[in-house]
Formats: sequence, C-alpha cells, structure tokens
Amino acid sequence: MKEKITIFLKQITLTIRNFPAETALSVYCFFLCVLYKEHVWVHNTQFRFVIPLFMILSYLLNDWFKTKYRFIYYLSPLLCVPFFFIFVDDWVTSIAYPITILIGILLVTIHKWKKQNTFFVSDTLHYLLCAFYAVLFTGIAFLLLVSIYYSINYIFDVELFNENEFLSYLSMFIFIIGTPLLFFTFISRRVIYKQAEKRNFGDILLNYIISPAILIYTLILYIYFLTILFSWSLPKGGIAYMVFAFTIIAIISKSLQPFLYKPLYNWYYKNFSFIALPAVTMFWIGVSYRICQYGLTQSRTYLVICGFIMTATLFMFMSRKTGKYLYATILTIILFATFTYIPGISAGNIGIYSQIREVKKAVAELNLKYENGIIILPVDTIHIDSIQTNSYNRLLDASRYIENEKGREFMISYFGVSRAEISRKLLPYVIDGINKSSSIYLSKFKKPYSCKGYSLVYPYETGGMTIYNNDKTLIMKNNDVLILEISYDRLKQEQLKKAGITSLSPSEREIREHNDELMIYRHKNFMIVFSFLKFEIQDDTLSLVSLGIDNIFLK
Repeated sequence: MKEKITIFLKQITLTIRNFPAETALSVYCFFLCVLYKEHVWVHNTQFRFVIPLFMILSYLLNDWFKTKYRFIYYLSPLLCVPFFFIFVDDWVTSIAYPITILIGILLVTIHKWKKQNTFFVSDTLHYLLCAFYAVLFTGIAFLLLVSIYYSINYIFDVELFNENEFLSYLSMFIFIIGTPLLFFTFISRRVIYKQAEKRNFGDILLNYIISPAILIYTLILYIYFLTILFSWSLPKGGIAYMVFAFTIIAIISKSLQPFLYKPLYNWYYKNFSFIALPAVTMFWIGVSYRICQYGLTQSRTYLVICGFIMTATLFMFMSRKTGKYLYATILTIILFATFTYIPGISAGNIGIYSQIREVKKAVAELNLKYENGIIILPVDTIHIDSIQTNSYNRLLDASRYIENEKGREFMISYFGVSRAEISRKLLPYVIDGINKSSSIYLSKFKKPYSCKGYSLVYPYETGGMTIYNNDKTLIMKNNDVLILEISYDRLKQEQLKKAGITSLSPSEREIREHNDELMIYRHKNFMIVFSFLKFEIQDDTLSLVSLGIDNIFLK
C-alpha cells in the first residue's frame, strides 16, 4: 500500500513537471476563487470561468511545441492576463461561452490530425475516459474527506473548522486543482485500445442495449414517416430534435463498432447513412416549416447548423474516402466558430434580424399603421379578429424575443413601441362581438405611493412574516400570529370598491385607469404592496387569478 501511494505521488510530481503551464493555471484559478469567496475580488468576477479555455490552449501548445520553441508553451499562461482587465461577465453568461468550450474540446480531439477513424475514435475515447475517471476519483476523495470531517465533529463533539468554510475550500481545491492534475496524469499514461479477447461491458452495452434500441427507434421513425407521407401532413414540431438525437447516438455507436469483440450490427451501421435518409428528410421538413411559420431565433439557427453538420456527416460516410470523423469534427468547429464569433452573421444576430422581419410581417397582416419604421397603435384598445390570432401571437412572440435579447429600449427605438404597449392595445379574444377570455396584468405603479404612518417594512417573507398564497386564498402571519386571511374573490371586491369601480364587469380600461389603487391593499394595521396582480375576464366576469407581494408595511 505504501509503495502504491509512493508511486502515485511520483506520478503526480511527474505530471506537474510535464504540464507546468496547465498546473499553474489551475492554481491561479483556485486563488481567484478564494479571493472571490472572501469578497476581495469584486470586479470582473466571471473571469475565473475563462481560465479553462486557456488550460486547453496550453495543453495544445504543450503537445505542439515539445522540442522546438518550447518557450511559447511556458509563456502561454500569460495570455490570460489581458482578459483579467476585460469585462467578460456578459460573455460568460451568453451562448458563446459554452460554444467556445465545445470548440476547445473538439480542437483537442483533432490536434493530432489522425485521419484513420479507429485511431481518431481511440484518442477521443481516451480523453473522455480520463475526464470521467478524474471527476469520479476526485468526487470520491471529496466525499471521503467530508465524511471524515463530520465523523470527527460527531465523535469528539468538536468543530475543527467552520463547516461552510471547510466545504467551500475543500471543494475548490479538489475540483479546481485536483481534477485537472488527475486528468493530465491519466492522459500521460496512454493505454492503446485493442480489441478485447472476450465480451466486456462495452460489448454488452452496445450489442444488447444501445443497438437494439436504435433499431427499434429506426422502425418507429419509418412508421411515422410512412404515416405522414400517406396522410400528406407535416411532422410534429419536436420531431427535429428527436431525429437529431437519434442520428448522433447512432453515429457514436457506429464509431465504437471496431472496438467490439464481436459486433453484431455491422450490416446496419455500414448502411446507416442511407437508412437515416427518411429521418433526415423529416428533420428538414419540420425545421423548414417552423422557420417559415415563426422565423429564426438563436436556438433555431444553432439547430439548423447542427442539422447541416448531421446531414453532411451522413453524406460523408456514404464514401470510404470522405467518411472520416476528423473531417466531421473540423466542419463542426468551423461552422460553430463562424456563426458564434463573426458579427453580422452570428446566430444571435440572425435571430434578431429574422424576428424583426416577423414583427413587420405580422404588423402588415394585422393592418396596423407602419410609417417610417414606427408602429402606430390605435388610440383605443381594439379586439383582434379570430382569424388574425396567429398573426397577433407571432407579433407578441417576436417582440418578446427582441426585448429579451436586446432589451425594451431597443424595441422602442426600432419600432417606437414596446411589447407591453402592443399587448395593452390589441386583445385577441373577441369572436362575433362576444368577449370570450382575456388577461389583465398589472405590475408597475404609475406614480409614487405614500407609506406615511407605517414604522416597519417587511420585504416578501422576511423577518417573522410568513405568507401562504395558495388555493385562491391569501394568508399572512406575523410571528405565527394570523393577521390576514382573505379569498381572492373577496380581495378583488374590496380592491374594486376602494378604487371606486362600481361595475360588476369592468372593462380593461377601467382596471388600468385605477392601476395604483388596485396594487395596494390597505388595512387598519398594515399595508400590502403587490408586485403584480393578474385578472382574467371570462364571459364578462372579472376574476383575480394570481398575485405577488413586494412589501408589507406595519404601523
């Protein structure tokens, strides 16, 4: 046991010597996380998530410059220094960050430029297994150390360290420094993959579980394809995602067939490119229809890119000469990089351009005035005819997407109106002149409200204030003492009465004119300020269906 520990420590030491830049970056990341936890580092805090990208870069340079120009590798950690002074928080939380991580991982799989599929897949499997075992072993080590800590605390009735501090620092050290070290230790101990001399776990998994499931799924897709072909209908919206997942799993299974002792489904995987054609056809029909109906968004643009990669890979494998996983990976890197980093044609920009076109198209279909790029809404609220409901929904969906991606100010600067203004003026619930259903959502005050006479303020569920907001009843307790229990219906009646609304079926205009009065519930001992109120009109009957509480003021 002692010898094994000594050998393991020697291997770790050798890893540090062979991967000094990667080790330095992991230690640097650990110290940044410590500074962040202690609130010493408060600017550009998401920078720590960028460091894994530089670790990938250092690993690639380590392999490329083993002999000549070794200094380039040693200096590689310094490349991250300029980014410390560049604000990256928004970029890290955008879709570009995971795409960049994916591109980095794919670059690692192709950097040795192995065209033969067996060697390419062998290298990729090696990296995946090393990553899996590194996470598994460090995770086990973490759980063991945590159990030791709690055991000492329990047995000796003593707290060696603050619990939260101990768990935080232990997890940071093990997973930020320990996991990369183990990963590089494993990949340096390269094991050549050979065909097993007997059936192993991989044979059982692929031959008797995954491959039969793929065959059954193929049969299901063929039956569905024939169904829509004879009924001359369109595939369901989610079929594109199902086909993509099915194809990717099948391609991965195909790549693993050479490593099986006795592959049973070679006949299927050799012809998979042709077998998958009906499924791919359904994929493109479904995607094309959805884009024609609703336009492109960022996620749909990436779905198209994935579909193109999937289709191109299948066509590549129709020929032995072009059927290389290396080529498919390079294509993936190029397409993802192009539509993520190049301004103007990035997936985000394409989505915005497309949804702007959808807004313009919906405005034309709804016969709204559109002058000099500005949508001119009617002075009074109007009811959209039932045959225009799809256009109305597209208008709201497209404007919501634009506001979510670019902000409300962008929507107003481009079209002159916000989505909220559109939804207030256009109501799609009238058929043959009879009101069927409509929602009225109040969430903002038009004017400041007075809290004079109140000495305490409780934000929602703080201090001793407890609120139960279920089953159309609002219950409020202060230090377990019941201070309010009121049904939504009674609350609605009281609020309407206090606001001076006497009609039993008030219009939306009346509700919105008394927005501020309705958003505050006044009691002799306290005042509730709502964060939102949602009313519904159903067959000329007004109902309060949901609410949220912002603050509670006590006298």
